[in-house]
Amino acid sequence: MAQRLPIFSRKTKGGAYWYCYVRTPDGRRLQRALHIRDDGSRDSERAATAAYWHEQSRATAGELDKQRSTRTLVSALAALAEAQEVAEVGEHTHLRTARCGLSLCRFFGKDRDIATITTEDLVSYASACKAKRRAVTVLAELRAYARACKACGIAPAKLPDVGDVSPKPQEPFTLDEVRRFLVATKPRHRLLAYELHFMGLRASETRKLSEPDWQRQRVWCAGTKTKKSARWVPIPDEMFEVMLELRDRGEWKGWPIETNRVIGHLVARTSKRAGLGLRSPNDCRGGLATRLAAQGVPAAMRGAIMGNSERMQEQTYSQPGLLEDELSKAMNRQPRVSKRQKPWVTGASANAGAAANTTGSDQSDPTKSQ
Repeated sequence: MAQRLPIFSRKTKGGAYWYCYVRTPDGRRLQRALHIRDDGSRDSERAATAAYWHEQSRATAGELDKQRSTRTLVSALAALAEAQEVAEVGEHTHLRTARCGLSLCRFFGKDRDIATITTEDLVSYASACKAKRRAVTVLAELRAYARACKACGIAPAKLPDVGDVSPKPQEPFTLDEVRRFLVATKPRHRLLAYELHFMGLRASETRKLSEPDWQRQRVWCAGTKTKKSARWVPIPDEMFEVMLELRDRGEWKGWPIETNRVIGHLVARTSKRAGLGLRSPNDCRGGLATRLAAQGVPAAMRGAIMGNSERMQEQTYSQPGLLEDELSKAMNRQPRVSKRQKPWVTGASANAGAAANTTGSDQSDPTKSQ
């Protein structure tokens, strides 16, 4: 058999194995390992013969000359992660890119040549993923694909339209809703709830806090998103009292460390348990900004507390228009022009008011009571 076919056996430390030589269409002679053990049996020799003809057919078809693509999807995503590392983006951006890359690899396969992904493939991806995730999330994954292409010097395919990607409107927590939220919060999550509602931290910033400055009642936040994120954050009195109680009892173990996903689930579950509907950690930040705006804190100062710009405070976070009671009180602070009675105060209410005024005037003037 060895004289008729170019099949040979080679002894190694692990035993004897078959290998062969094949011919390519241009006349080259290539050695190929068959990965079959030579145990001296006829079955082993027959298996090696069949494997040889398989390798020879691949050589004739030119498949052995096809090099494995060096622009696979996983390698392009790795190049994107390296570029983001050089750009010194925040941890939140790294995690988001990793999640998007994981979704892309699950659908296309990590060894897929990224240059072969067409717009039709992206349309199929968007259609399949929109049934499971929001359109804005699918768009972020498609943009991650485009950035990965640019990171390895490949022109990306045209991204499809995924529909309405407008973000969920923010629903800032009111003061009453914060009370209900804290009542529904489990004891082990109470300190984390205080961080979100009273300090206005991003979910990713809860892992970036230093040891509190107990003398000045503040804490350093390393920041995770913008250049203004690194800042000293004052600790409000109500929260600081809770921290002091924990320290005095010897129960202070530092700030709780949770991932963004866990914090999001925590806020959603607690809000649902409190009867507040589906809420997010960003609603906690918006609630603090709105309450500070209602108290007259300037936008620049609110931005310094929460780690963003004055423009972001005015356009996104601070929504005093949602506080109807505060707006009504603000309108009623202006001085009255006339002393006429409110026209809607009639009947029993008007008589009660008149009686109260008469009683008050009689008490103030002792001569009339005589």
